Amino acid sequence: MVDSGYPNTFGYLSPIRDFGVRCHMPEFRCGKPRGMEEHYNHLHSSLRMKVEMAFGQLKKRWKVLHNMPQMSKKYQMSIIVSTFTLHNFIRLSMLGIPIIQHGPNVNGIVDSDMFNIDRKDAMLAVRNGIAQQIWQSRLAENKVGVENELDDDDEVSKDD
Repeated sequence: MVDSGYPNTFGYLSPIRDFGVRCHMPEFRCGKPRGMEEHYNHLHSSLRMKVEMAFGQLKKRWKVLHNMPQMSKKYQMSIIVSTFTLHNFIRLSMLGIPIIQHGPNVNGIVDSDMFNIDRKDAMLAVRNGIAQQIWQSRLAENKVGVENELDDDDEVSKDD
């Protein structure tokens, strides 16, 4: 999940940035989301805020994340993955959840192909699919709510 400053390309899920479509949480303070794109953006922004809060917790616990040492990207990524792994290990242990061992998977490769048009098109299809699922779910919730209201009204009118 990335903010609107990043392209929507494979591995980078960005908000929908169409004209007139709100995409940041503060913009939704003046009213509920309208339409499929804004519902997607509202949930995207909400989830991004939670992810950023988690990063804040990690940076608070692991001071090395505040000022990353001057070393290769591969070692920096190893430090980041190590602190996240330790954080998750501690949380799982505290919750009594068993730890499943996985092999290391840090390759230290920087993604320089993020602007490739084929990757952008593939991720656009993914993002649109997610937005459509959110919208269909929202429509189904509203339909159930309306049907429940109608059922309640019908029961009241039968008693009169």
